[in-house]
Amino acid sequence: MIGRIRSVGYTAIEPNTVYSSSIIACALYYYREDKTWIGNTHIQGNTFTTPAAARYMRIEFSGSYGDTYKNDLCISKGTDASYKPHESTRHYIPLDEPLRGING
Repeated sequence: MIGRIRSVGYTAIEPNTVYSSSIIACALYYYREDKTWIGNTHIQGNTFTTPAAARYMRIEFSGSYGDTYKNDLCISKGTDASYKPHESTRHYIPLDEPLRGING
């Protein structure tokens, strides 16, 4: 028997909003602002719309997805759940002269 993989914490979401998932089939559990349960739905596809009162959700899917999905799950606002690599927020400032010490 293959177990289920469930999220532990609550994921903040926006109400009445389209999201997409990197997993095609899963169960979504929705919660209000005070984290009381609203209801759940099973999705078969990559997109879903959150309920109007929902502020948080939890996700559950089949363990048959394997070890990869225990760490690699993408939920994105909108219809594109494809992986987007992190972009650095570092900015490099070219200097015309070398840096000097505090005393010099």
